[in-house]
Amino acid sequence: MINVCHSMGSIKMKKHPSKIPMIEDKQLRSFYDTFPIGLYRTSPEGCILDCNSALLQLLGYPDRDTLMAVPLNSLYYHPETRTKWMQMINHDGIVRNFETQLIKYDGTRIWVKNTGKVFFDENGVVSYYEGSIEDISERKQMEDDLKRSNEELHAKTKELLLKDEEARRNYQELLKKEQELISIMERNSTILDAIPDIMFIISDEGVFLDSHIPKLSSSSDLKDFVGKNIQTIGLSREMIDIFEQKITQTLKNKDLCQFEYEHILSGHRKYYEARLKILNEHQVLVIDRDITDRKEQDLKIKDAISQINTNMETLSTLNDQIRNPLTIISTLTDDIEKPIADQINQQVDAIDHIIDLLDQRLIRSEKIRNFLLKHYLIPIKQLTEVANRVSMGDLDVEVEKISFEEIDELTDSFKRMINAFKIMEAINSQLQGDEEKSEKNLNYLMEEYVIPIQKLTDVAKQVSMGDLSAEINVETRNSEIGELVESFKRLINAFKIMNAMNQEVNKD
Repeated sequence: MINVCHSMGSIKMKKHPSKIPMIEDKQLRSFYDTFPIGLYRTSPEGCILDCNSALLQLLGYPDRDTLMAVPLNSLYYHPETRTKWMQMINHDGIVRNFETQLIKYDGTRIWVKNTGKVFFDENGVVSYYEGSIEDISERKQMEDDLKRSNEELHAKTKELLLKDEEARRNYQELLKKEQELISIMERNSTILDAIPDIMFIISDEGVFLDSHIPKLSSSSDLKDFVGKNIQTIGLSREMIDIFEQKITQTLKNKDLCQFEYEHILSGHRKYYEARLKILNEHQVLVIDRDITDRKEQDLKIKDAISQINTNMETLSTLNDQIRNPLTIISTLTDDIEKPIADQINQQVDAIDHIIDLLDQRLIRSEKIRNFLLKHYLIPIKQLTEVANRVSMGDLDVEVEKISFEEIDELTDSFKRMINAFKIMEAINSQLQGDEEKSEKNLNYLMEEYVIPIQKLTDVAKQVSMGDLSAEINVETRNSEIGELVESFKRLINAFKIMNAMNQEVNKD
């Protein structure tokens, strides 16, 4: 293109007013005007000296005179780019494919590629510039679109990489949580296996949804209850009504509900203590404790006490039946000879002395029995009930004051233990947002409170039934539970002493 322009500049020219030669040859003029690429000739001062039809069409001007009347700098969107172009062409003599933005006749912008050559006069001064201009707007648009697409692709790739990294972190976190969950489930399973109670989840419609039957439980038939309705498991109509009432009451009041019932299982009459706690608005947790042994022991104790009372009444009657004849015998000795009367009176006095001793032993035995009932058996049953409720999470239970040293000390220990429970519960509620601390706190509660108090509850139940061979096997680092354990030990020792005393009285 430069060669064409250069050849045009070297043929015969007519003189231009600015002394720049113009194309005179008609054939070459026609070729110049019809050339499909925009051609121009400009002065160093910024005037358009000549142009062809392709350049007029490219810039949207109606004719050559209109375009040539426009200052060259006003065609540049950034005029400083023409200054840069002139510096380059004046230095190098030729500039190829210089890209810039021009302003069309209608004010719109286009991207062009400018290739030009400088011409000098005989004195070596720049005379004019010739060159060609091509529209590259479509290519620039494609380049911009491609660049934007690449940027968007890069951004998307970066976003995907970040999401992939986040997904990997989440996956690792899920794996960690899964392992923690498995560990918690294993621990909870171990705790459940160690608890002798039977557990059910029952819906508000009375359907058994889930169950936990201890491995050593003799009530394996209870596993068949899952999926059944409470009305179809063989309970009496009265017990069904009681259960439905208690379930409704628990769901409504959201409080711990407790009652006892009996059930024929595998042909045997079993006694249970049921405790109901709400899980959600439609489900309750039912914890059933088999109290058959306790009930049977209670019956034995009642029978034994009844027999003692009967024996004491019999002894009292015999006492009267013996003393009255002795009084008569003593009266009759007045009519008997003195040696014989003295012997009879000595025997009467001996028998009367024996009866006095029997009266004293009878009174002491009755006092010991009443003392044991009042200060030990009844209070320990009350504290056993407190322990049961605390082990179920009921911290609103009240512990009555009992005026006896060992039981009183045990009562104070229970109160301190319940206060410690409340403090730990408050701490646990504050740590709900911190799963790691909350988990540690829960483990501490289970190891230092729930499991030990469950063991002590079992010991209390044995002691309340008169079993003084119960062993306390509780390890704890907690001071409240430690004091409670020591109180239990002292209480059992006191029981043993009182039991020995009672046995001595019975011998007498």
